[in-house]
Amino acid sequence: MDVVAGSMGNFVLEELAKARCDTNKKFAFDNIFMSAADVRGDIFNLEEGQYIIDMLSSDANGKVYVFQNEHDTQLKFTTLKYPDYPLGSFGVPLLLSRRRPIPRLGLREEWSIIYMKDKVEYVQVTLDNVPNRFDVGAQHGYLFDDFAIKFYKDKCVGFGFTLMYNNRF
Repeated sequence: MDVVAGSMGNFVLEELAKARCDTNKKFAFDNIFMSAADVRGDIFNLEEGQYIIDMLSSDANGKVYVFQNEHDTQLKFTTLKYPDYPLGSFGVPLLLSRRRPIPRLGLREEWSIIYMKDKVEYVQVTLDNVPNRFDVGAQHGYLFDDFAIKFYKDKCVGFGFTLMYNNRF
């Protein structure tokens, strides 16, 4: 089975991955699709990212596919409204530095992946993919657009997946 998470559904996915790690229930997915992911952009350099990777089935050659749209105004707003900063010594956020907040994962591949590169693949959403490119909702809610559905079908073992979108299943 595959899972598609959209927007804040990716936060639910992150929490699910943490909970899975803490229990004996070791379910797995063939592929994980993270669309317009409203989680920290450096998640795959953190323990939480490893928890998500660990949810991939060992029976399949699946990956975590991260859909990113650098024109996603909702994720730009979230980055500024609820900023995450790079961590300094002893895990203390660098709030006083001149460093900019870490952009949300769904915006762009700005943070390098050191340990999990072979399991995470970025999919760039361009203005050509988004039908109503100037519609703010379309810039963020493209997970059901034709190009995304085709991508899921091409990558899925069988085309049946669970959907997590805005905390609804």
